[in-house]
Parts: sequence; structure tokens; C-alpha cells
Amino acid sequence: MRSLVPDNSEIDDPAGWEDITREDLFYAFRKAKTDCFYEHTVLAADRFTAYEAELFSNLNRLCDRIKAGDVDALFAENLGEVAVVAKKLNKTPNRNNRKGLHDFFSDPTKFFERLTRDTTLHPEFRLVGDFPVEMHVLSALWINLVGHRFDARLGPHVYGSRLRRYRMVDNQDTRVAGRYHREALGIFEPYFTPYKTWRNRGLGTMRAELKAGRAIIAISLDLSNYYHRIDPNFIAAPHFQAALGVNLSPWATSFTRTFADSMSNWANRTTELLKTYGCELRDDVPGGLPIGLAAARLAANVLLHQLDQAFMAGLAPIYYGRYVDDMFLVLQDSWSFGSAQDLFHWIQARVPLLQSTKREEMEIRFEPEYSAHSKITLQKSKQRVFFLSGSVGLDLLSNIESEINEVSSERRLMPDPE
Repeated sequence: MRSLVPDNSEIDDPAGWEDITREDLFYAFRKAKTDCFYEHTVLAADRFTAYEAELFSNLNRLCDRIKAGDVDALFAENLGEVAVVAKKLNKTPNRNNRKGLHDFFSDPTKFFERLTRDTTLHPEFRLVGDFPVEMHVLSALWINLVGHRFDARLGPHVYGSRLRRYRMVDNQDTRVAGRYHREALGIFEPYFTPYKTWRNRGLGTMRAELKAGRAIIAISLDLSNYYHRIDPNFIAAPHFQAALGVNLSPWATSFTRTFADSMSNWANRTTELLKTYGCELRDDVPGGLPIGLAAARLAANVLLHQLDQAFMAGLAPIYYGRYVDDMFLVLQDSWSFGSAQDLFHWIQARVPLLQSTKREEMEIRFEPEYSAHSKITLQKSKQRVFFLSGSVGLDLLSNIESEINEVSSERRLMPDPE
């Protein structure tokens, strides 16, 4: 019997599906419920309420099916649907727009009337996964028993979507992340503190370098439609697991393969649905990973491990930090770059994983060796490059902070203060 006591030891693999316990499912349910409550793209509160009303019998039934090895059928039955949620509203000024005039309306109806009169509106939408409770439970179960090993291989420069872990205190001033905390409420660390740390460490590095009289280059990068351009099968690929340094038992390998197949089936259904409605798909991009499922969130985070290593080894940055698909680099300006284009040519020469796309020289694609079918592209509209030196560079730091916040995906998903 596997120990349920949080003793900072690794969680043992079950010998097989028959070794899954009700305690395993209870911890998975609790984590799934907590994360879905805080995830704004998931609308599953009523489903969790109904499921919890008969929690004991529901988890018993689920446990019996898992012990019987009926896992493939469980994933197929809980594949869920595709939901469409609003992402943002783009505005293009009309020719008759009154330039130079600024008017504000507290009445939303009048404000919208003014928008439709003076601008052309282009709404953007986001595809998310709409899953039953048991898919969220299976997702959390995979993370609890298998997926935490993938997260453990990421370096300290990865801040977003990290799993909750015990803290091992080395001394009075240093805290080092410890073993995965299966009994904690929720799977992931709360977003605000890691996000603030990711941003502030980069800005602090810039400030220190400028005060020391050294010229620097600050770069903010973001990936275009990241989740929707990932082939889910990479997580089960042996060469990916080897590159990450993850060694799985036969049972854990089988569970990971089942999860990857399920996400691939969801992606294929999504792609077919988009084609049915006449949506134009560029580059045969798959439906990708479903936003809103915890296991998909972990997979999206670890996919970029190879890019992290390439940036660190090829560019030797003063600072590198990644918050899921938002990247922040600070380099010493020891070269005479005449433009951002010259800088990106230099970066590509040192990071061969990055290649210019056929459409445009400044649009750059990351091609992971272990996920050839993923189409991951740096979003040109969100590339920000700052060449800074001297006191003027210090004065610009507050403006740079605003630019980083503007392009950051995570910041836009944060709740309003009230």
C-alpha cells in the first residue's frame, strides 16, 4: 500500500490500475474542484455541485471502473465539447472618426453606440474545452501520479503554471521548492506572486545594470495562439521524455499515452467542427491542447523546455524568465545592432531552433525536435525590444513595465481588483 502521509518522498507508481485507491480519487477531485473554481475559462461550478451531492457513490463507481482497467472508455465518454468564449474586441477607426476629440460615457449603451458609429469592431474569440467533472478528476489524477515528474524537470527561470510543492528551507534566507504536494488544495501555485516575481526580477536586473553604467537590451516575447498550435501527442513521445529527463514506469507510460490520445481526439474533433462552420485553418494547425484542463496546462508549460535551454545556452542572458508563453530576456548590449531586425537575426544564428517563417522574415517559428507537428510562432505584434543605456534608459523603465503588462497573456486574465 502506498503511503498517504506527506513525508517529502516521491509518490510511488501504482503497479497497475487495480492499485488506484479511493484516496487517490478524493485528492484528485479536491484539486480539480479548487482549480476549476479559480479558472475563469472553465464554467463547471454547477457540475461540481451536482457531482459532490453524491460524491461517495460517484467516486466509488469511478474507482471501480478504473480498477477494472476501463480507462480508455472513461476518457472517451468524458471527452467533452468545444466552447467559444470572448477574447477581446479590436477597434479600427472609421474615416469619418473625429480625430483629436475624446469623449467618455458612463452609460454602456451610449458608449457602445459611439463605438459602432466611429469604429469598425472586430471581435476575437477563444476556443476552450468544456469537460464533465470526471475528465477534470482524471486530469488531476494523472498530474498527481505522473505529471508532477514533468514539472519537476523545469528550471527556476520558469515561473507560470508551476505545481504546488513542499518547501524545504536550506537556511534563513533561502527557500527551495521540494516534493510535489499532493494533499494541497489546488494543483498549481496561485498566479499572482509568480507573475510579479517574473516581472520584477527582470526589471530589477535592468535597473541594476543601468545603474552600473552598462548598456542592455530588454526583449519581451509572446507566442501566437499557443495552446491551439500544439500537437498533444508530444507528451507521450519517448524522445521528449528522454530530453526532459523523465523516466516512467510501464503503467505511467500507458496512462500518459491514454491522456495524449484523448487530447488528440479532442483536437481532431475541434478541427472538424471548425471546418464544418467554414473556418479557415492556416498551416493545417491541429485543434491543439484544450484551454481549461489542468493536465493540458502542465503539458503546454513543459513543451518549451527545449527553448528555455536554447535561450540560456545560446544567448547567455543576464536574465531570462518565462511565464508560460510570455518570455522576458535581458542581454548585455555588447554589439552594434542597428534595429530589432538585426537583433533577431543574431538571436536566430545562436538559437537554431528558431526559424523565420515563409510568410515574413520577422515572424519566427519554434520547431521542437520532439513535436514536429506543433506550429509554434512568436507573435510579431507582441515583440518588444528596448535598447537602453544611461540615465535616459533608467527613466524609461516605468514605460517598459507598462509594455510588458500589455502584451502578457496572464495579466489580461487576472480578475478586476473589486
